[in-house]
Amino acid sequence: MVVTSLPFGSYETVEQAVITGVRLMKEGHAEGVHLEGTAVDAPKVKALVHAGVPVLGHLGVTKQKIVRTGTIQTQGRTAAGAEVVVADAVSPGGAGAFGLILECIPTGWGPSSPAAWIFPPLGLGLGQSVTARRW
Repeated sequence: MVVTSLPFGSYETVEQAVITGVRLMKEGHAEGVHLEGTAVDAPKVKALVHAGVPVLGHLGVTKQKIVRTGTIQTQGRTAAGAEVVVADAVSPGGAGAFGLILECIPTGWGPSSPAAWIFPPLGLGLGQSVTARRW
């Protein structure tokens, strides 16, 4: 499956996300799109899926967070941080995403078995508790 990232700034609104996602599939021959987002972005995921665009979510360390903070930080290290990560992790699946990339989240975070997830977690810096690793 060929999944391409929605470019930064190309999915600021639900309408823009759908236009960009459909265009990437039609003109770029993508078979799905990758979206960096949080629970706030669930309506965009839902709209993309409704338009026929498969979505791969991504949370943890994202380009947007690196630009905002100027550093790469492990996400969910505190109880409050973990609550935010859990909410952000659950929302793409509820909105219809087919998978989720988890990046730089503490080892052992979340369900110990990938089968316990709504969808397969793909990991970057997440240890052994993921279905696959992206290199």
